Formats: sequence, C-alpha cells, structure tokens
Amino acid sequence: MNRCFLGNLLLAFGILILFGCGKNNQLSKTEGIPTLVIPHSEASAKPAWLTDYSDETRAIPLESTPKSLISYIGDVAFGETYIYVLNLGADPSIMQFDWDGRYIRRIGINGQGPGEFQVPTSIAYDGRRKRLIVCAPFDHKTLIFEEDGTLVEEYIDKTRMLSATFVTSDHYFFWESQYGEPHENGFLVNNRLHVLGSEFDTLASPAHNIHLIRNLGLVYRQQNFVFQVNDTSYFFLPTLLPETYRRDTLYTVSNNFELVPEVNFRFRESVSEATFPPEFSMGDVQVTPTLYQVQYRYKGERYLYIHEKSNRKSSVVKGGFQDPKFPETGMPFSKSNGTSYFVIEQRDAVGQEDNPMLLWVRWK
Repeated sequence: MNRCFLGNLLLAFGILILFGCGKNNQLSKTEGIPTLVIPHSEASAKPAWLTDYSDETRAIPLESTPKSLISYIGDVAFGETYIYVLNLGADPSIMQFDWDGRYIRRIGINGQGPGEFQVPTSIAYDGRRKRLIVCAPFDHKTLIFEEDGTLVEEYIDKTRMLSATFVTSDHYFFWESQYGEPHENGFLVNNRLHVLGSEFDTLASPAHNIHLIRNLGLVYRQQNFVFQVNDTSYFFLPTLLPETYRRDTLYTVSNNFELVPEVNFRFRESVSEATFPPEFSMGDVQVTPTLYQVQYRYKGERYLYIHEKSNRKSSVVKGGFQDPKFPETGMPFSKSNGTSYFVIEQRDAVGQEDNPMLLWVRWK
C-alpha cells in the first residue's frame, strides 16, 4: 500500500481529537486592535520567492532505511545536534536524524508499557535540558526522553489528554482535552492551555487554564498553537478558539499568561457564515521578525497572505512559497525563534516514493 495513503488513513482515524468551542471570559476582548485586510481578489498566480524573505535555508533529505521509512510526518522538533520526526503510520514512532538527514535511531516504541505510546500527536525539543517532550493523549501520557532515547520520566493522568506541546526558553505549554458528559452536539470537552515552569515539576497543578467547552472537532498536527519570536510568545489556533472570540486573531502571551489580541485578519470579500464548507477558511498564522504570514483556503485552493511589518506592504499568492531548487510551491510549518520548515516529497532513482526532504528556513 502506498505509504502516503497509509499515513493519511492512519492520521484520519488515529488523531481525531474532540475539542471545545464555547464561552470564555478569560481571553482579552478584541475590540480596538489593529486589523489587516486580506485582499484575496488581488491574489497573484506567481509564488513568492523564499529567497526574498529568508536569511538561511537548509535542505535535509531524510535517509531511507528499512528502519526509518516515513509514512506521514506528524510533527518535527529541531535540536542543536539532532532532528526529531514524528512518523504516523502502521507503527507510530519518533525517528532521530542528524542535520545531514542521516538516520540515528528510533525513540520510544509502539505499545502500552513504560516509555511506550500508541498514537503520539506532538513533540517538542527542550534546548535547555536537551530533552525531547512527547504527547501521547490516547495513552494519557507525557513522556520525556534524553537525546539517546533513554526515558527520563513519564507522566500519566487518566483524566487528561495532553495533545500538543511547545517549549519556550522559560516555559512549557500544553494543550489538554478532557472528555466530559454527552451533549446534543456530541460531547462536552473541557480544553485548557497549561503553562508550566521550566522545572516541569507537575502536570496536576497548571499555572493557567483556558476553558473551552462544547462541540466536536479535529486537531490537525504540524501547527504550533504557541510559538516564540524574539522572546515574545504568540498563540494562534483558530479551530480551538471559542465562538465568543475571533478565530482570525493572533494573540500574544503576556507575562502573567493572559492571551492579549495583537492583530485581526479579515477578508476583504464578504464571507457567508452559513456556507459549508466555507468559501474562506483560515489555516496557520505565523510571525517572523519581519512578517505576518496567513495561510488560508478559498474553495479548497491554498493561498498565502504576506504582510511586511516595517513598510506595511502586503501581497497574496496562490500555492505558497517557491524555492529555486524545488519545482513545487509549498506552505511552511511554524517552529520557534523565527524558523519554519517545509516538507518536500521525493522519489528515488527509479521513481519510487522515498522519504521526504525537510527544508529548514530561518526568516529575515
């Protein structure tokens, strides 16, 4: 069976996660904050050249071996020495590569014992301690591994499903989904954003909660809900924001861990809320030192809105960024400290599907 098809199939059935969309009075109101209007009707068919917006790019072809075949990349974490790839397939695993793409080892195994997981959904690298953090919500586990794959600690809480994680220089962020009572629209699900101190002392007493309750939904991997640029932490996850707050708003995380709206993104064209699927749908929002980037879809086609913060110039392109070394356009996945990555499909010498290539980018 084609590995991409298998990966997508397993992704669809393996990481469906319920989330809540309800009222919340802990988020700051969005009235009076700046709004950037996306002029979709002026979209250009020509892609934006990645070289115009980046300081550095690095192509990393991931080595294909019998032990390192990748079905579907669910998440990527970049360390100083190694790169960690969350592979979702028949045998979900975390694969460690060096920065030249050479396969090193697997970390953790599929199972239900200590140090094992069934469907991990998110990974993050703790650069201060040089450790890997793994979320396995269906096991109710958060696992911490050394760089050599040694299990350091395993947190188990049957009442929580920590589905996503991110590490800044000072804090750990976790997104938690907790199943509740049946509801006419499905189930009540209590979601919380947890902020933990750098000592990672406990998961039982998070420093801050955001409660979002009601409805059903899906968490798509490879989108960071929190990311950091120039020591500022940003929050954006439109599918998980409650109805009373904008799904088109980028937030910053304040010193006391409140979400403060920074900018709204609006489409110039009128958008009918009753249309399903909607004509316009927001995707990922990323911040670089010089740019806002908004990925969205219009009638199923992918578009990228780029706003240059210094001169306030904006443009819309279809398909995403183009790099001179690769024929196809693509959209970046957000990471931290002004970096992102692209996943580029590859084929070997005889045209068979090979492991993908990562294109790591440091933005200007």
